Amino acid sequence: MYSENKMIKNQRFFCILFGATFTLTLNLLLDFMFLCIFLNIWYLNLAKIPIETNTFAKNY
Repeated sequence: MYSENKMIKNQRFFCILFGATFTLTLNLLLDFMFLCIFLNIWYLNLAKIPIETNTFAKNY
């Protein structure tokens, strides 16, 4: 009876530990992905601005 209860507690602890680590890694991966996408969009917009100004200066 005692060992069974201990085993269940151990199982629950491992379940909580695994769930916490899994959710944390998933959150970090998602944050990293969104950050990469945001930085790519920002960098592309930054790179686009001088080209647009150059074409604007050439055309007019």
